[in-house]
This record gives sequence, C-alpha cells and structure tokens, in this order.
Amino acid sequence: MFGNAWEWCEDQFHPLSGFKVHPYYDDFSSPCFDGKHQMVLGGSWVSTGGEAGAWARFHFRPHFFHHCGFRVACSADGDGECDAVRVDQAGSPTNLYESRELLDQYMMLHYGDPPDAAPFVGSLTEATRFPLRCAALPLELCRQHHVDPRRALEIGCAVGGAAFELARGFDEVVGVDLSASFIAAANEMKRTGRASFRRRDEGDLGVPRIAIVDPRIARDRVTFRQADACTLPADLAGFDAVLIANLLCRLPSPRACLERMGGRHGMVRPGGFLVITSPYTWMEAFTPKEVWLGGYEREGLEVRSIDGLRALLAPEFELIDEREMPLVIREHARKYQLIVAHATSWRRRET
Repeated sequence: MFGNAWEWCEDQFHPLSGFKVHPYYDDFSSPCFDGKHQMVLGGSWVSTGGEAGAWARFHFRPHFFHHCGFRVACSADGDGECDAVRVDQAGSPTNLYESRELLDQYMMLHYGDPPDAAPFVGSLTEATRFPLRCAALPLELCRQHHVDPRRALEIGCAVGGAAFELARGFDEVVGVDLSASFIAAANEMKRTGRASFRRRDEGDLGVPRIAIVDPRIARDRVTFRQADACTLPADLAGFDAVLIANLLCRLPSPRACLERMGGRHGMVRPGGFLVITSPYTWMEAFTPKEVWLGGYEREGLEVRSIDGLRALLAPEFELIDEREMPLVIREHARKYQLIVAHATSWRRRET
C-alpha cells in the first residue's frame, strides 16, 4: 500500500495535547485545525525524503485536484466504527458559520430594515446597517484624499452587503469569505438582486423576509469567491482599498492575513487604504493565545489590540482615522447582540 500513492486517513488534522504555536511560523498548522483538512499517509511515487516512507503524514483539503488517483481503503470487518479524530462536529467553531440560523442573522444584519433589525428607538436602531456603514469608510477616504476608486476587496464579506455598497463607487469589487453558505447567498443576491430569509421571533416562530440589493447598484461589478483569510490567493493584489470588518479576532492567525496587506505583491497598493473594524473579542476557541494581537499582559504591561495593529502595520501603513462603530445583531425578538467595534483606517505609504 505504501510508496506509490498517498492514502486517505479517517483522522482530521488537529493539535495534540500541549501544542503551542511557534512565533516564527504561526500560520502553518493552526489555520488547518478546522475540520476541513484530512490526514493523508504513505507518500507517493514523487515523494522524497521523510515523506517517501510508510510513516509519512500530511494534511490537505479533499477537494485539491492533485489528490486524484488516491486509494480508498476501508476496514475488513466493515462495521463502520472507528476512533478517528473529528473536529467538525455540529456546534464546533468550524461549523458555526455554516448553520441556517446564523445565515439568517447575517442576512438580517446586511439587508434587514431597521424596524426588523432593531425595533427600538435610540442607539440600537442607530447600530443597524453596520456593513453599509463599514463600506462608506473606504469610499469616504477616496473622496477625501482624491483617490480614484477603481478596485476594492472585502475580506470576510459574509453575505455581501458591504461588497455591494462598495460597488456604488468602485468599478470592481471582490468579496471573499471562508463560509460556503455565505458565498452561495451572496452569489444569489448578485444573480437575482434578492433572496429570502427568515426573521426569527421566538423558538420556531418567525416571519419570512426578502433581502434586496438597491437596484441602483451595478451588481455585475461585484465578484464573490470562497477563500481563507489566512491563505489568500496570490492573484489578489494591488487594490485601492481593502476592508476587513469584524474578522481579525476570529482568525487562527491574524498576522498571516495582515502581512499580506503590504509588500511587493501587497493587497493594498501604495497610496491605497486599509480599513479594519474589530471588537477585539479574542477567544482561544478561534485564535491561539500566542498570536492574539492584544488583550493580554506582557512583562507586567497591558498590550492592547491597537498596539498589535500598529506594530504589524507601521512599517508600511500610516493610521489616519479611528472611530467607534456600534452594530446590533438580532437573534430573535427579545435577544440582540450589541457590539461596539473599533474602526481604524490606514493608508499605505507611496514609498
């Protein structure tokens, strides 16, 4: 069985007890502890070194085409029982963004009418339409600094509300998200300009709603694709503006994402803008503590997330604006998440 073809293993890639992220290579393993990377073993006819042996192990996602021709093996007894490690069970952080309930919440967040999204007077109603207010920031920056708004990228676009809003001013908008269900919903909005979702009221009770893209927006300017924010495709580069809204504290390696913003093939072109919003809700279920940008003490001193952002971005970016950005997410008629995100706007230096 070994030596001429990789073989699928039933175990998924996951950390063993005591695993810690190494600060010099924080994005090799941790982004793949997601329930989507399966273990393979045994090497192939082109493998060399340690990967040519019977004990070779590696992790891949099953849809990669270079896995064609893999052997498939099953146990001889055929009882179907195994002790394979699974990290994609229902309720796990990996599957959180694939549930219908959360899809409905985000459809309400991106497209819901204020009386539905937050049926109260005052601050809650003012906290609706958060994605649209996020998209207004790059457009505002382009106007203020007399930058031609040609290309924009949103990382973590969810169901597309902010991406469509960016298309009011940008000629081309790309939205990426890891969630297949979110991207499917965003593409449905692009195709038809509308999609049905459910406003949840209490338990199983609720009423249907229709999400609508403003007909004045040119939907053909927007492209949606599934992608991992920690391993973004190399062809995404040279944008006039990049928006990362409420995503950093849900990434296994925030540094891996942010380090793609600059450099020779940076996602933000020299002179372009980077807009980041985050409530900095750091949780070890999503992000190993070793790679948090802030929210901890080091040598007796408090380290804030803005300090981490400055340290990562300062070599190439200048902080040009800070503001508070409240948002409300409706779960049902009597439960709402009220969040106040910190919005920072950065401009990449020309040289």
